[in-house]
Amino acid sequence: VMPEGVVPGELYLAAKNAGVLRLQAGKFVGVVPEQVSVVELAVSPGGSLLASAYGAGTVWLNGASTRRISKQPYSHMVFRSERELWATPDPFEWAVHRFDGEAWSALRQRTDFKGRFSDNKLNDMAVTQDAVWVSSWNGLFRERAAGWERVDVPESVGGKPPWRLIGVGDQLVA
Repeated sequence: VMPEGVVPGELYLAAKNAGVLRLQAGKFVGVVPEQVSVVELAVSPGGSLLASAYGAGTVWLNGASTRRISKQPYSHMVFRSERELWATPDPFEWAVHRFDGEAWSALRQRTDFKGRFSDNKLNDMAVTQDAVWVSSWNGLFRERAAGWERVDVPESVGGKPPWRLIGVGDQLVA
């Protein structure tokens, strides 16, 4: 039973060999082809769904409308606002890309996050109101005012970069 005044939202399902499905009029309807391998699903602040899949790219699903925003799949998708999305296009030669609602911009490459490891792997990415955060094997980094800086992790918590990041308002949870 839904509480009074609460309107249920869209229901999506990503299933092996079925793609991404939306519950519509009591049955599931395919919205991303079944021949794809889903990489990630992310919900925008406005409640629409982004589905990223090998073979389909990255699509923005909002009600009955489906808009492809990239031919390539993205992962680590995080939103600062409904029109500002940050993500990485490749799990191996990862990079930091920004989508402004219309186009993607490549901002940093994996090799820009210098440190001990030449095969620097991405742990996670998050956004807060004023910064983009990247945690990789080579450390924790923050983008502010178009510049990137390394952020030292306290030795009291092990000194190693965190594996998970969550941005909540102006706070980072690591």
